[in-house]
Amino acid sequence: GNVNLGDGTKLGIGGSPDVDLHIKSTAPTIRFTDTDTSRFSQIYAIDGNLRFDADNNNAQADTNIIFRTDNTERLRIISTGEVGINVTPSNGQMLAITGRSGYDDVVQVTAVGTNIGARINLTNTGTGVARINATNNSLELQTGGNNRLRILSSGEISMGGFAPTASAGVLQIAGGLRVAGSASASDTTSPYIYRTSGV
Repeated sequence: GNVNLGDGTKLGIGGSPDVDLHIKSTAPTIRFTDTDTSRFSQIYAIDGNLRFDADNNNAQADTNIIFRTDNTERLRIISTGEVGINVTPSNGQMLAITGRSGYDDVVQVTAVGTNIGARINLTNTGTGVARINATNNSLELQTGGNNRLRILSSGEISMGGFAPTASAGVLQIAGGLRVAGSASASDTTSPYIYRTSGV
């Protein structure tokens, strides 16, 4: 028949089992049906690929796939394809993450290989401007865990490892400033600062 008990400790469906529960077919599927509503979800496998289907026949609106550990939700995929880690996505972001309480590091990107540097690409399909947005407070760039450049929410920028002062100038620098370039197409040696208007 289609059910094989193997050595008495394993259960096989569609053939002799190799593990505790083994389903063999051209496209093995496990289906879960809610008898109250006849809605169903399933796990499907083919050619070594594994697929999770929530509401596979699209009979129920706004279904989710949810992963939990220790009785707490950790990850949710909603019907629009948005993914939330420790948060339910709701604002159109395809990936929304809430970090662990008390920890600054939310995402780590590691490049692997000799002379390979980690890189984040921002690619637009139209004419929109790529943006990095601090929705509140300041934006800071660091190297070695130290502040190198900070932009206040009011627009002031500091370079050199200190916090800029609001209304004390758009660009504030601690340390030396080196300007290299030419004042004209024929001048290839003279550094310059060019003022177009204002004081």
